[in-house]
Amino acid sequence: MLLTDCGSVGVDSSDRVRLGNAGRPVLGQRRVELTDRYEQLRLREVQKYAFLEHQPNHSSSHLVELACSIFGANTALISLVEQDRQWFEAKIGFDRSETKRDVSFCAHALVSDDVLVVHDARNDPRFSSNALVTGEPYIRFYAGAPLVTPRGYVIGTLCIIDDEPRTEFSEAEQKRLRSLARLVMDQFELKRLTEAQKAATFPCRASFPQILLARLKWHRNAS
Repeated sequence: MLLTDCGSVGVDSSDRVRLGNAGRPVLGQRRVELTDRYEQLRLREVQKYAFLEHQPNHSSSHLVELACSIFGANTALISLVEQDRQWFEAKIGFDRSETKRDVSFCAHALVSDDVLVVHDARNDPRFSSNALVTGEPYIRFYAGAPLVTPRGYVIGTLCIIDDEPRTEFSEAEQKRLRSLARLVMDQFELKRLTEAQKAATFPCRASFPQILLARLKWHRNAS
């Protein structure tokens, strides 16, 4: 069982995180421990969206631009967290395409459906010695909303970053960030389903020429 703030969370036979009546996480209430079993299942979910790393996504680019505009931030990222690294499906204000997981702020957001808010990273013992805080890009403020899959696993975040600390990030702002994160996850899922449909129909398309040649050969032999 996975421990949470609101009781225990199990993984059923379909590996869906059981939270609430709909089998979906309860935003703002769930907190899990990253047990080996949970992490194994979570990484399996991440791999379903791995194809996004090599596909340009204008919708995601627009969403990070929108996040920067709404929250007045220097940087916005859509990150997916793998076993040893996080990579950015879309980014603005950050020149790297990936970082190691051990310096990832977003990795700390994997254990909760709530928004992770760090007002001043220099004063937070989790991040004060982080290379991204002590050196470029000199992260001070961070807010990350989890990307939750339909099966209930957090695969990454939509986050905003600033090089100036903030004393406040209101509940209304957190709600808006969560809404943007849900939009990101919705378009991820749409792309995943589209790719799955393409993969399912490809064998039929690929075999059509062979079927046609076989029929032509049969007709020649018959005549």
